[in-house]
Amino acid sequence: MKGSSPSEFEIAGEVGIEAFCKGASFFATGGGGSYARACAIFRELIRARSLPPLVRLEALGPSEICVSAFGVGATSASSDACVAINNAAAALTGVLGTKIAGVVPVEIGPLSLASAYYAASLLKVPVIDADIVGGRASPEVFLETISLFDMHRTPAAIANAEGDTAILLSSKSGDSEEKFFRGFASIESGEAYVVGYPFSVKRLSETISLHTVSRCLQAGRLLMEGSSEQLVESYRGRRLFRGKVSKIEETESAGFLSLLVSISDEESRVGKIFVKNEYLILWVDARVVCSCPELICILDQNGSPVPSGEIKLDMVVEVIGLPSEKIWHSERGLRLFSPRTFGFDFDAVLLK
Repeated sequence: MKGSSPSEFEIAGEVGIEAFCKGASFFATGGGGSYARACAIFRELIRARSLPPLVRLEALGPSEICVSAFGVGATSASSDACVAINNAAAALTGVLGTKIAGVVPVEIGPLSLASAYYAASLLKVPVIDADIVGGRASPEVFLETISLFDMHRTPAAIANAEGDTAILLSSKSGDSEEKFFRGFASIESGEAYVVGYPFSVKRLSETISLHTVSRCLQAGRLLMEGSSEQLVESYRGRRLFRGKVSKIEETESAGFLSLLVSISDEESRVGKIFVKNEYLILWVDARVVCSCPELICILDQNGSPVPSGEIKLDMVVEVIGLPSEKIWHSERGLRLFSPRTFGFDFDAVLLK
């Protein structure tokens, strides 16, 4: 298939899995789900020889339909997940009246990508080398590049292994979609999966970031080689701050991990990071030096990405900033994915 990207051979084996998931964790800016669970899913797919290929969007025909597939609540490579995904896909295909040609990951992150790969393996379609958030993870469903084009994520189907299936034909907002899916998932304690976001290849090519999945493998290999300097240079990043985690404050935000993390360096400077699942704003001595939509990534002293849920007191960390995809630098993008979105009274501060 023309335009193919990392193949099963390239990410097969423990080293390949670890590199791919490390790279995904780096670009996830603290979010993106569990690294360990993601590795387990990839091991199972490779063991079963069912890892789907990763292909470029342009390898498909312009009128073919791609979807996103993701878990709501707990997700794993289990028989329950298999039943849930197949039920949701069957329901959506019935509504669409056409075949699904590929799965586009919703966001970049280890478990987010593993869930997309697992869904694609069950649907027997490729994973598309792209994502809907723009090369990173985000805390809110509306913080997706398709929001900049007023694209509807419906129809979408959600199902669990108990035989419950629901179809959301239309919705007024991304917030109402998220409430619908989370409400369904709370019916049972098992897994629920969504298959939705049905868009043509042509429409996707105009609205999402491409080649963001394959770069995870490259970034992960650099991290495993201890080449963080080369990684930062490769993605036009900047080393923003280094020090020891001196304080972690929990803030209120229902349904999210919300923190204010303080980092102190040897020169008595203090960096603070606002976290809402992802690392979103960095201050150094009360001055904002970087904010969303730029990527704020944290590495530990061994050069491994630190998920926001695993950051701990006295941990020595380095804060790295990467420029976000150009689509987020548009006027509308900066208005949507901004510190103001999270209640702060200032605009986005971009890397210079």
